Amino acid sequence: AMFERPAITARDWSEIWHAGKRWARAAVAVLLVIGAVVWFPANRGLLLSLTGMGGDRPSSSLDDNADTTPNESAAAPYPLPSPDAEGIVLLNGAGPWQAGELNAIGTLIIRGAPGETPVIAIDDVPLALSADIVRIENVIIQRADGTAQTRVAQGPLIEASAKELHVEHCVLLDLGTTQPMVRLDGTQDSRPAILRCIDAVVVSQGSAFLTESGLPQAEFSNTLRLGPGPLLETVRVSSDEVQNLSLSQFTARQSGPLWRMPDEACHLRMQVDNSILEFADDTAWLEFVGVGSPQDWPAVIEITGEGTVATPGMIVGTRFTLEMPVADVDESTFLIDGAFGGEFEFRQSASLSPNDSALATWAADAPRQSTSNPGIDAARLMDATQSPLRTGALE
Repeated sequence: AMFERPAITARDWSEIWHAGKRWARAAVAVLLVIGAVVWFPANRGLLLSLTGMGGDRPSSSLDDNADTTPNESAAAPYPLPSPDAEGIVLLNGAGPWQAGELNAIGTLIIRGAPGETPVIAIDDVPLALSADIVRIENVIIQRADGTAQTRVAQGPLIEASAKELHVEHCVLLDLGTTQPMVRLDGTQDSRPAILRCIDAVVVSQGSAFLTESGLPQAEFSNTLRLGPGPLLETVRVSSDEVQNLSLSQFTARQSGPLWRMPDEACHLRMQVDNSILEFADDTAWLEFVGVGSPQDWPAVIEITGEGTVATPGMIVGTRFTLEMPVADVDESTFLIDGAFGGEFEFRQSASLSPNDSALATWAADAPRQSTSNPGIDAARLMDATQSPLRTGALE
């Protein structure tokens, strides 16, 4: 009798039934959470970090609040995060980051985090940027495959639709293609007005910056220019608009012309201070392209500055027309003051390391107010050899 099974009442069956439902609901909730974690990459990274299995592997989510630090050991580029509420895209790691399209109202800023050397890799899609003001800071922008020689058609690295483009402490690198590297177009209601490069390294086989219309203000400060293409190229200019180019602590090595533009009625002012200008053989400072005869060319060219040293026997301007494929411009029509021919040597042959393009020796009768050497301050420039991608080699 003491081992007789007690009878189960109706109340006992009710309690068992409700307890089973509670356990079933809990089991379903657990399965849903696990499924969400496994399915969504951002949640998977969270789970791995919580369990100690993921180490420092970051999230690949594009959510504004997600960690956008890339896995530097990964071969595939990480997509660029979207701009935050202030229009800032902050890159918290070297990447490489995959180029895409970014838009903002007002100002758009792509900024590499302090202490990092982020690389934006350009493959089939350029870095397309659209805002009134575009700023690119502390990044390397280059072809994903380094030399890009395997590509049949090449577009620009950057397509910027903006009134102003500012590039600071950056490397823009495009070897292996003669296409323009940066195409600068205006917004829907305005042409581009300002291009400014500070502490930058600009390397390209083709034109570094291309604009369809004139560029009222272009400034390059402590900038190293490498490559045979023009620094600036303008498709057309307005006769009633002055084009202004300012160079300060600027170094050009075996470079193409500073500006290629139509030989239509134009007014160009250049201010060149404490710079070193070494051009490729038979390359002039300025190239003018057109169809008219020299008598039809009412250009006004003013070049002023102080302390700039250029290759001896420098050619200031050449014209390309149907009648004259190549003709030196009569420099007596130019106002030139502050640039002098002289002898100079760089530390090493041209390379992607700015230190090799600092001056070793120089001698010129150029009056100068500065006590430092003309040309770049290499210590302030980013070294492109830090890129984790292939960079190609200078020819």
